[in-house]
Amino acid sequence: MTIRNSWEPERYEFHPYLQDSIEALPDELREMAHRVLPIGEQVLSIFVVPLNPYLARTKKQRIEPAQALVFTSNGVLHIQASTAPGQAPRSTFLRAEELLYVHLSLILLYGRLEMAGQVNGQLETIEVFYNSSGHRLLEPALQQFLRISWENTDRLSTDLQAEEKARQNLEGLPVKYCNGLKIYALQPVEHLLGVIFQPPIRESLWMGFSRQIASPALLALTDRQIIILREEKTDESNSYGWVFTFLPIETIDTMDVMPFRKHQQLIFHLSRNGGQSQLVFPLTQLKAQDWQVLWGRYGRNASLEKNGRH
Repeated sequence: MTIRNSWEPERYEFHPYLQDSIEALPDELREMAHRVLPIGEQVLSIFVVPLNPYLARTKKQRIEPAQALVFTSNGVLHIQASTAPGQAPRSTFLRAEELLYVHLSLILLYGRLEMAGQVNGQLETIEVFYNSSGHRLLEPALQQFLRISWENTDRLSTDLQAEEKARQNLEGLPVKYCNGLKIYALQPVEHLLGVIFQPPIRESLWMGFSRQIASPALLALTDRQIIILREEKTDESNSYGWVFTFLPIETIDTMDVMPFRKHQQLIFHLSRNGGQSQLVFPLTQLKAQDWQVLWGRYGRNASLEKNGRH
């Protein structure tokens, strides 16, 4: 007989869990995985998200179908159960060598993972919503997937003295951002080359009021990737959790600094094996200049060009 505390639910039926083989997946997901997993792929980890009545950040509830992320030796297979009778399950296999970017949101119990890259000649996006209490189960596989995406690519040159200075600068930043980068983003095999912290950007309104137009952000450059750590854009005094973006150095084609209201915006033009995308992040003019200096010192084959691409 199982003994539970009075507050403990009968079972954590909506919480993500791990499986070590495709055979252990629910029927619909198992059948789909057997059909679409490329021959020769070695399964490393399977992150399963059960059927879930999901409360979105917009406060609107919807049903998220059962799904799984099958991490393999060369990529990740996303399989999602059908959402209505007669509809077929959905699947996408993203090779790590085709990855353009990863977005990861961890806000209270809200978890969202987005991965984008080239699949069969077109840009595809994998999106998974999950209870963030299960992120500790996902994190090792996600970090390994990122490391695989770095394989057979050039790393940026490192400087031990500069790395030590970058880590000292990191320790001087707000604790939330320092800890977020160290705990959830940086990997032991990476070398930190520099960090730029952008406080929230506000614009003035009438009668002395102001509103936030860009959330605080931390930009970190390592020898393997660019990591951007943000909060949700909000005027609330407290913002809980983090929003991470991971950009493998290999994907950076060019970067622009363009006007954004009275400030600037940093535009990453991403390209890899035919897949293309772009991401935009607001910065003040001073912080944009700081990033120009940092990238100019270490950047691989990209350049920052103000008000235009080359």
